[in-house]
Amino acid sequence: MKYTFIACWLFFFLAQVPLLPQAKYHGTNSGGYALPLLFEENRGQLGEGILFKGQGRDNTVFFMKDRVILQFTRKTGQDTTKLQYYNISIVFLNPSGKLTISGKKKSASRANYYLSNNPEEWVEDVPSFSEILYKNIQDGIDIIYRFEKNKLKSDIIVHPGGDVRQFRYRVEGVDSLRINNDSSLAFISRYDTIRERIPLAYQLLGNDTCDVNIKYQLFDNNSYSMIPGKYDNNETLYIDPEFSTFFGGPGTGANASAMNEWGEVAVLGGTNSFVPLKNPVQNSVVIGPDSGKKGEADLFIAKFGAD
Repeated sequence: MKYTFIACWLFFFLAQVPLLPQAKYHGTNSGGYALPLLFEENRGQLGEGILFKGQGRDNTVFFMKDRVILQFTRKTGQDTTKLQYYNISIVFLNPSGKLTISGKKKSASRANYYLSNNPEEWVEDVPSFSEILYKNIQDGIDIIYRFEKNKLKSDIIVHPGGDVRQFRYRVEGVDSLRINNDSSLAFISRYDTIRERIPLAYQLLGNDTCDVNIKYQLFDNNSYSMIPGKYDNNETLYIDPEFSTFFGGPGTGANASAMNEWGEVAVLGGTNSFVPLKNPVQNSVVIGPDSGKKGEADLFIAKFGAD
């Protein structure tokens, strides 16, 4: 009945003429409409301490004040309905007291969470963004997170006076770190190996783009930093790393969708990532004919603008 409750709300949602006039039903499918990769703000629908969430096809990223959590999904054994979740946390060591975290490049997309049959617990009109800015993660250093070609990227901006050599990360949820022969950084766990390629580093000096050599440096089994070569400390330094194996596909697939004459789309879908919702309608839903097999799918209703 809980599953039906959410589905019924989708049809109620689509039927609202002021919201989606002349909506055309596109039917159900298995991921026929790929949701865009955006960062959703926590307005009370997620667990405490989470500020933003990014949702991929099989993986999720959570943004907190002192860390970014990469959550991975894997199937276990021959039972394809049984999923296992594991997290890798990238912790910022000694963040600045001036740190502020905000969403940038606001999208027209909105999401609604109907977490129970009590309207007071509903969370509606949740905004999404294309970028997350950690401003002053350390004095003179900002980090911008974004998706590019289905991969999570972080642009590190070192302003004049900032010292990226003093900025360190600690990685939790892995067995060890390793610098590969190609100078990329590997996060090694019992489940998988995640690779962060060697960053691009450069400065804009006048009309020229000047490359700066940079490398990873390990401090112990689970902490590292980025060490640049010689550069002009009076000019901004840009560092561009990338998690090359994190988001391997488009956003979560939709099971039903409708589009109006303005190109706005409303969708009903689900995700297999374990998203810590606040008071969720269901913690699991039945998968397949065997009622004894349950998954960790979360249902959602979302509206996306034409952009």
